[in-house]
Amino acid sequence: MVLGGVAGGRVMTAFARFSVLALLLALGLAFVPGCQRNGDGGAGGDTGGGEVAGGERAGGGEAAVTSEPAGSREREPAGPMPDSNFVLLETSAGEILVELNPEAAPISTANFLQYVKDGFYDGTVFHRVIPGFMIQGGGFEVSSEGPLRQLETRDPIENEWQNGLKNDRGTIAMARTADPDSATAQFYINHADNPALSLPRDGAAYAVFGEVISGMEVVDAIARVQTGVGDAFVPQLTDPVQMPNMPVEPVVIERARTVTESRAQEMVGG
Repeated sequence: MVLGGVAGGRVMTAFARFSVLALLLALGLAFVPGCQRNGDGGAGGDTGGGEVAGGERAGGGEAAVTSEPAGSREREPAGPMPDSNFVLLETSAGEILVELNPEAAPISTANFLQYVKDGFYDGTVFHRVIPGFMIQGGGFEVSSEGPLRQLETRDPIENEWQNGLKNDRGTIAMARTADPDSATAQFYINHADNPALSLPRDGAAYAVFGEVISGMEVVDAIARVQTGVGDAFVPQLTDPVQMPNMPVEPVVIERARTVTESRAQEMVGG
C-alpha cells in the first residue's frame, strides 16, 4: 500500500524522528533507562558523544549528515614510553595516577594502553561530570568552533564486566552505549561506590580495569567543578547536540603517559 499526501508525510516525518532517536541512542546521547543516580544516567556507553557511564541524555532535533567529521584533527604520536601498567593522567586540574589490572581485564587494559601510546587522550576533556557518581572523559576535544567534538576511535572491544572487579570509588572503567560490547576509548572514574554499575544492565554491567592509586583529591576537585548543558559535535549530525553535566570550563587531559613502577611508587609514597 502506498501512502500519499498528508498521511504519507506524517509517516515519513515519524520515521525520520525515529531514525534520529535511534542514532542518538547508538551514540549514547539519548536517555537510556536503567541504573540512575540523582536523576542522571548510569555509567554506560561511550559516555558522552557516543558512550556513557550509564546512559546519556541530549537534546537535538532532526539533523543531516555532519559536514565536520569526528576526529578531523590528526593525533600526534605520544613518543617513547615505558612498558608499564601505571598510567599518569596530567590534567588541567592536577595529576591522576592509575594502576591498570591486566590480569583481571586484559582486553580493556591493552585497549586503554594503546590509546595512551597513540597520544589519543592528549588534549581530550572530561566531558561528563556528576559529583557523587563519576567523571567521564577520553572521547571529546574542544573544537575550533567552540563546542566539543567527538573523536574517531578504533573498533569496540569485548566487555569484561565479569572479571570480579567492582565499580567502587576510585576505580576506572570503560564507558559504553546500550550495546554491551561497544566500549572504545571513553572511560570513567567512579567518584563514589556505584554497586549498580557492577550489576547486569542491557545484558551486561560496566567493566572495571584499574584504580586510582594517587590523585583522588584531583578526582574530587574535578567532581566539584561547575557544570551545565553544553554543545558537542557528533558524527553524522550537522548541528551540535546538547549534553548535560558538562564542565563550564573544560577540564583537559593535557597528557596521558605510562610511568615506571618505581616512579609510581615514588608518587604514591610522596
